Amino acid sequence: MKRREFLRTFAAAVAAWPIFAFAQQTQPKKRVGLMANLPLPPVQRFRERLQKLGWVEGKNLLIEYRYGEGRDDRFPEFAAELVSMPVDILVVWGTPAAFAAKRATTTIPGLSRVVVLTNPANPLSRASLDTARQAAEKLAVKIEVVEAKSAADVESALAKIKTLHPDAVVIAPDTQLLSKRKEIADFMAEQRLPAIYPFREYASVGGLFIYGANLSVLFERAAEYLDKLLKGEKVSNLPVQQATTFELIVNTRTASAIGLTVPREILLRADDVIE
Repeated sequence: MKRREFLRTFAAAVAAWPIFAFAQQTQPKKRVGLMANLPLPPVQRFRERLQKLGWVEGKNLLIEYRYGEGRDDRFPEFAAELVSMPVDILVVWGTPAAFAAKRATTTIPGLSRVVVLTNPANPLSRASLDTARQAAEKLAVKIEVVEAKSAADVESALAKIKTLHPDAVVIAPDTQLLSKRKEIADFMAEQRLPAIYPFREYASVGGLFIYGANLSVLFERAAEYLDKLLKGEKVSNLPVQQATTFELIVNTRTASAIGLTVPREILLRADDVIE
């Protein structure tokens, strides 16, 4: 499976996460849009049940209420307004409100904003960004780039990611970023952010998804080339080879810790599942 195909699968899979996956997260102030005709008792029961489940309005939850008050023609405007905020989830009461929500969006709950953490000094970063942008364009996902030109810049880059509040993060292949893998993975876990990492070495520090070339295989090939050179082979006779062995690793332990359910289609594609 190629990197671009996996990005598409990842985005589609995250978009398909069930609503209850959001309820398990504890990020502050999730925003929910509620459309109904009138603020009747069932709405109050809805609020009370949320509170018993740990969702307190004004503390870790914001509910945007929109009432038609007998005018169903107001729901399309309400739905467009709520989607543009955007809200994380739309809750509707009644068929007119449901149709308005369906026409306004098919992506809530789902993936809409992704940050790519990259090192602009790395020539590979441009190719990685091009691949991510092509996949994002087809999926109507917004890409935001956060740069770390050196290992020392990683801390400030993570702080910037925190202010952006993305839905997910892609870590570009780069050895300087790799040297800060524990700090990066710890940050993602702390912020409860799903993230894709490029190298297997991120798995040992709790990386959620790893998809990329197997560095061990690449270094084995390097050893074979070195052997040939030391035995007198000319450099001109040795072709440049691209990575052909890619692997997908899924850390379900990390997924559980941040309150996410990994779709079965992802698990079936995985070369290794950490439980």
